Amino acid sequence: MSSVRFTRLAALACVLVLPVPLVNACGGTDPLPSGTVESTPTTGSSTVASETTTDAAGIPVILIYDASSSMLTDDAGGATRLDAAEQASLALLDVLEDDTPLSLITFGDTVPDSVGDASAEGLAKACADVTTHFPLGTGQRDEARDVIVNVGARGYTPLKLALEQAERQLPSTGEATIVLLSDGEDTCGAGDPVEIARGIRAEHPEVTVNTVGLKTSNRQLIDIAGAGGGTFVTADNIAQLVARLSAARSATTLRERLSDSGVYGIGLGTAITDIRAEYADFPPLSEGSPDGDLVVIVWRNCRWYFNGEGALIAIALIGDSVTVDGLGAGSPLRRATELFGDPVARERVRGDLWRVWYPASGGLYWKITFTGDGGGTTGTITVIELCACTPPVEAPPARETMVVSFDGYGPLKLGMSASTLDGPGVSRTKAVPESATAGKECSRNPRTSVSSHGRGRSSPFPW
Repeated sequence: MSSVRFTRLAALACVLVLPVPLVNACGGTDPLPSGTVESTPTTGSSTVASETTTDAAGIPVILIYDASSSMLTDDAGGATRLDAAEQASLALLDVLEDDTPLSLITFGDTVPDSVGDASAEGLAKACADVTTHFPLGTGQRDEARDVIVNVGARGYTPLKLALEQAERQLPSTGEATIVLLSDGEDTCGAGDPVEIARGIRAEHPEVTVNTVGLKTSNRQLIDIAGAGGGTFVTADNIAQLVARLSAARSATTLRERLSDSGVYGIGLGTAITDIRAEYADFPPLSEGSPDGDLVVIVWRNCRWYFNGEGALIAIALIGDSVTVDGLGAGSPLRRATELFGDPVARERVRGDLWRVWYPASGGLYWKITFTGDGGGTTGTITVIELCACTPPVEAPPARETMVVSFDGYGPLKLGMSASTLDGPGVSRTKAVPESATAGKECSRNPRTSVSSHGRGRSSPFPW
């Protein structure tokens, strides 16, 4: 790895927060009663921490790592996609237990895409560019680090072959998680990777295929996760990827934590009838509480908001639940800004209670309520909600009213020198020499001015 890239990654590492503990999902065994409006801030596991997980301890992990040429795109929050993938993968390795069996597969890192573009023979080489660096086993984290730090992005995206190599390493029985990290779909066209994932799930019912889309909500990655019994999440920057890649090692955690895709496999826009067909214990709308034009149902430590057509339009966390990124009541607002960027809208609810909107994927928003300072820029989160909503438009600052008086006009006062005219609300234009106007407008009827269209209009003034 070049010294330039190492320096850049070292700087990025300084602002990283290590992966979240995989506990306290949106699901809970003690949901709050109907009518609950706000959660109570907590200071426990709702903040991001570098703790290890217990529910995924010892479960084998096969990491499939995208090193295709598109990973060189520099759009991952101040880093290339490859830089973001590297930092997130190293953070994942840091929290794996010593007894966790691990395998690492890379693709696209040895054959440049120019070779694949040149000929049919080159395409075959590019689409065979999948490497299993070591088979599933323990004690291989250091080897995995060396591979990840030194891998380069060069070639194609043979997802089907990468999944096939992962399947060959699976134990005949028992749990395992395949984590596919990629920024796009298969570019080889030699079969359907979705069907490979479906076959893995059929032959190994306890194995889950989770996918993490870097800067993408690609349909194929979503379908691979669905066919593999897993969950898809997207990540737009290095902070999101660190949290979400670590969550992806646990099928339960990724499914039961609120993300841009929803929670429990339920996304915004889903009809209440479809949810109840999947979950028999999900309450009917008749048992919900009215909230304006909406109906609110409390289930598994979340509030579920439905419109008049019975479509889900928002999900809000309650209690000590956290998102896939580890955000919950009690988390600092600055962490949300690290994950999502600057808010697109802000409003004061009352007193020191504020609400901000951050963009999520697919045209959705994270609506976050917090207690904060007078400017509504820092504070402590009290409520987090994923919504299909329209953020308020902040009104532009009011313009100063310009008043004509005997002293002058607005900020322009009689007797001002030229040097004092440069100031707020004042603009100066270059003076027009008298010769430029001589014989023109002023030589016409002295009681008539000329509009921009050349039509004369009488002046009410005697001069």
